[in-house]
Amino acid sequence: MVTLGSTDQAVTLMGGYPFTSESIANEPMFMLGGETRIGGRTKLMTELWKLPEASEIPTVFGVRWFGDRLAVDFGFIYVFGTGTSGFPFAPWVDFAVNW
Repeated sequence: MVTLGSTDQAVTLMGGYPFTSESIANEPMFMLGGETRIGGRTKLMTELWKLPEASEIPTVFGVRWFGDRLAVDFGFIYVFGTGTSGFPFAPWVDFAVNW
């Protein structure tokens, strides 16, 4: 995993082989993310995931609010490569605590 940029704008790239206690995936997974600050404690963010043995690409985009110890993300998930109809976005909320 590597993040390039500043606290105002950054791009993150992650890659590797997922594993369990019994096996390692045959294909790697990748994540490409980006964020840009729009306020003192607010950023716009996005992540695209390529998972092993899957042709679909889950994408998350939204807003991140962060304090000194807590970050809250709110946005939507869209999966490229599916033939969905109607409103194709699923709401998404995420919490992260810094110890």
